[in-house]
Amino acid sequence: MIHRSERSSGSADSTVESELQKTIWKWCEGTGLPTTVTVCMQNRCYKLHKYPLLSRSGYLKRKLSESLEIRLPKSCPGGVEIFELVAKFCYGCAILMNPLNVAALRCAAEFFEMTEDFGRGNLCERSDLYLTQVVLQSWEDTLIVLQKCQCLLPLADKLLIVSRCIESLAFMACMEVLDPEHTRTKSGIAPECQFWSEIGASFRETTAEDRWITDLLALPFLFFERIIASIRRQGMKEKFVSPVIVMYANKWILSNRSHTGSDTLKGRLLEGIIRLLPRGRSTVIPVHFLFSLLSETLSYGSSNESKAQLHTRIASQLDLATIEDFLLPVLTENKNNFRITCTPEVESMRTIVSMFISQEYMNGRTDESAELGLGCEEALNRSSTSWCSFNKSTVSTVANMWDEYLAHIALDAVLSPSKFLELVEVIPTSARSAHDMLYKAVHTYLMAHPQVSQQERQSVCKYLSCQKLSQETCIHAVQNGLMPLRLIVQAMFIQQLHTRQALRSHNNICGSSTSMRLDSSSTRAWDYSHHELNSTTNSADNNNNYEQGLPLGILLERDAAFRQEEATRADFEATSFRLKNLEQELVCMRKNLQENKDKNHADNRQQRHNNNINVNSSSAKS
Repeated sequence: MIHRSERSSGSADSTVESELQKTIWKWCEGTGLPTTVTVCMQNRCYKLHKYPLLSRSGYLKRKLSESLEIRLPKSCPGGVEIFELVAKFCYGCAILMNPLNVAALRCAAEFFEMTEDFGRGNLCERSDLYLTQVVLQSWEDTLIVLQKCQCLLPLADKLLIVSRCIESLAFMACMEVLDPEHTRTKSGIAPECQFWSEIGASFRETTAEDRWITDLLALPFLFFERIIASIRRQGMKEKFVSPVIVMYANKWILSNRSHTGSDTLKGRLLEGIIRLLPRGRSTVIPVHFLFSLLSETLSYGSSNESKAQLHTRIASQLDLATIEDFLLPVLTENKNNFRITCTPEVESMRTIVSMFISQEYMNGRTDESAELGLGCEEALNRSSTSWCSFNKSTVSTVANMWDEYLAHIALDAVLSPSKFLELVEVIPTSARSAHDMLYKAVHTYLMAHPQVSQQERQSVCKYLSCQKLSQETCIHAVQNGLMPLRLIVQAMFIQQLHTRQALRSHNNICGSSTSMRLDSSSTRAWDYSHHELNSTTNSADNNNNYEQGLPLGILLERDAAFRQEEATRADFEATSFRLKNLEQELVCMRKNLQENKDKNHADNRQQRHNNNINVNSSSAKS
């Protein structure tokens, strides 16, 4: 018989309760024995017979040896409903097991010590058998049991219920990828269109129509993390595993429709997602996604270890990024005291680009030493300061993006020239194949900081090479009054060289056309004489033969062009040297003028002070 202070409205509880009451009445009628044991749990008390409990439960046998009244602790698995099923089982009645209650029944059986020591076919054995033969054969049933284990931890984990479910789900997921036709019917769940457009075409091999993916995304991260690890152990390819991780992060962290939660919980979830990412360079994980995770880590203040892991992963595939992926700081309301370059976003970007450059350099040195057959130490000693081993295409791509990024942060009103120069130096000079973006960054900085001195302008522009500027940018530099005079003159010389080169190319084309219009007879005669000359000169190489085959007018015109170009270059170098000396003299003159001005100002102030003293003393005497 059952007594309780409050009645539950659940129909399932009422059904189990009524069945337990019928079982107790039948036992009383069949044996003629009264109920002598009282078991209390939560707000209910049960009048039960002693023998059925003793014969099936070691826990109840031990407690009944001390007292006929037992109060079960709150830690008893499953609550009142599961205890009533356990009591029915002790009375020898069949109980209905299903995926919703089998995990709780197994944990309760362990709690009440219902093992084979207290009768064959006890609850521990029967619940284990049901798990193995029924639940773990079905994806849906296994998923239900795993979800029910959330409130049964850590006992469910200790009994390996969680591990068995995870291994079963991982195995069925692998089978679904390998042979989807022989698995369960898929449900038509529409994918998130915006998300797919962001992560790219490679992810479309794993679609959101796959039910197994949708089910995994609904799991708590504690179970999701273990399933991903099991899937990898069982051999699923990373191109199927990584998209699931990306979708999970998008649903619970990055999506605007993400469930609300504390920053602490989201921070832990974020660090867990980072741990799941594949190590090294992986084109399966979009670099845009990695940048999004990095932005979240900076927002939630995640651990330095998580940030370092993301920095390494992003640096390994930075050449696949775009300028839109680079992190820009969010402006605050107080813009006057806001320092862009001191924000964690800029520091992270600086770290990532530096790591990328180091990785590319080391990869280049390794490839070079392998081609030359050098050992590690010999390769390092060969050219420890050389940066020529870069992969030019990838490094040039990143260099352009970094310079374009500098153009954005150059608007910082409190960015000093020295700090800006440090950011420019993140990319080695030889790694920049073109300087157009660097020119844009420098121009933006000088426009945003008109107060910088002439010497600081020269310092900011010292890495700009006019020879690596395009013709359009070079023309702009010639007309740019913000640039130092030396750079403007250099741009003028380079522009002049471009013009002469264009004219020379045009003249060469015209000369070639003229030579081709020679009549056939003169051409044959010239070729004949040339052949005789070559037959007497066996030591001439192919280049000399080719030069001897050219008309004299073209040779003279080419030599004149070469001499003119050499003279122009010499004039350019001499003028640059003179300009540099003049600029230094100008700086010294300005410095001396300022010192003299300050000295005169101090003398005048002292003179006025002395005059005031004399006037005051005269007034006092009078």
